[in-house]
This record gives sequence, structure tokens and C-alpha cells, in this order.
Amino acid sequence: MKFTKRFTLNILASFLLLISMAQAAGIPRFFADYAVVQESLKNGEGNWDIFMKLVDVDSKRADFIAEFWWVRAKKECGPFVDKILMKGVKKIGPKTTKEKKSKIIKGLKKEANQCFYGVYYDHWAEINKMVADSYKRALSKSAPK
Repeated sequence: MKFTKRFTLNILASFLLLISMAQAAGIPRFFADYAVVQESLKNGEGNWDIFMKLVDVDSKRADFIAEFWWVRAKKECGPFVDKILMKGVKKIGPKTTKEKKSKIIKGLKKEANQCFYGVYYDHWAEINKMVADSYKRALSKSAPK
């Protein structure tokens, strides 16, 4: 099966759009991923409450943590996501129905998410230390002298 450049780019754009949906809603993706990992993979172990307090006290610090770990996960998962995209390009042809295309893309997104969750899982102690330390620093700077 031969794909045109335009068709391949459309598939890539669709997939990237799905990955960024949480950000489009105004929520950095990392926050959603953090909640999933804490509740699903770490049995509730984590600093979600402290993280949300940090958002209230110093949203710039919280956003920095979210951006730092999101970028790190994107770098680590890049080659894996590329393989998933190619797999999707091979599965979706010009005659693929919208329903089938949607189902395939949903499966690809789920597969890609596993990589991101894995990065966060592997670095869970570092992430939570960063959250706790940032919250302590934010409190000490906001405390009246």
C-alpha cells in the first residue's frame, strides 16, 4: 500500500492533535498524567494534594515542574511514538472509515500514553521530591517576615 505525503501528514497531525487535547483544555497534560499514575500505578502514593496546593501558592513553579517532566517524557518516548505513528500510517488507508480511523487512533494514543506513564513511574520519587521541595520553597517565600 502506497501512501501519499499529504495523507501521511494528515495522520501525523491527527495523532498529535489527540496527544495535545488535555493541553487544549487549559490543563497541562502532565497534571492529568500525574493523577493517572498516582491513582492507577502507584495505588494513591504521591503528592497530588501538595501539587495542587503548589498551583495555588505559586503556579509558575507548578507549571515549571509540569513542563520539565512533560518535555523529558516526550524526549524519552520520541522514538517509541514514532514507531506507533508508523504503525498507524500502515493501518489507516484512504478507504478507512471514520469510525475505524477513530478507533485506531484511540488505540495508538493509549499505547503512546503507556510510555509517558512509564517515564513518570520510573522517576516517581524524583517528581514527588521536586513537588514537595518546590512547595516548601514557595511557602517560605510567601510567608510574612
